Amino acid sequence: MGIIIAVIIYEVLSIGGISWYLYKHEKAAEGNEFLSSGRKLTPMLAGIASGLALLGTVHIFGMMEMAWNVGAVAVWWGIATVLTLCVICLATGRWVRRTGCLTIPELINKLFGPKIRIAVSCIIAVQTFAIMTLETQGLGIIMHTLSGNTVSIQTGAIIGGIAGLCYVALAGMKEVAWVNVVNIVVIYGGLILSVIFLGYAIPGGWNGVQEYYVENDVSYMTSLFGDTGML
Repeated sequence: MGIIIAVIIYEVLSIGGISWYLYKHEKAAEGNEFLSSGRKLTPMLAGIASGLALLGTVHIFGMMEMAWNVGAVAVWWGIATVLTLCVICLATGRWVRRTGCLTIPELINKLFGPKIRIAVSCIIAVQTFAIMTLETQGLGIIMHTLSGNTVSIQTGAIIGGIAGLCYVALAGMKEVAWVNVVNIVVIYGGLILSVIFLGYAIPGGWNGVQEYYVENDVSYMTSLFGDTGML
């Protein structure tokens, strides 16, 4: 239960602290300023925000489950995500930006007219609802697990949903960008420390992991190319 309390405190301090700072030192974000930060995000902030936008419950849970079932080949999912981000930042994103559009439906309206724009907007709305449903379910599962099953998945999803709303609604896109900077430091710092910790905690170290898969005749799970015999 202590872990989940620490997580909630972290969320309150990071989201609330950054929102308070932005309100105190900058004018309240409204309209275009709220939605796009007035198009004044630095490349670092925009890049981090875009990167974490692609990193969600599907990747966190999906990659872990995929790695458990098929092994190291699961890393290609992460590589594909990185390549997607590169295409957006170096090609399609720059093209959309030059058109002066804030949203994809706005771009569709310029290219194909209002009817297609409405259709695309409806599809995006359904897709977004589905993604947000998965994200809140994932938050519920995480809180349920971290609390030692004390917090139900439903309650965890509600808590996570409220945190997600605060994440965006208090100070707009600039707040999202700066909270993401804090999050990415915590995420990658924790990842590095966990790798170091596991290297000492696993019996036999990382070599012991490889030996386990070899002894159980699933050595292909340690290869980035999987079971090549199935090709």
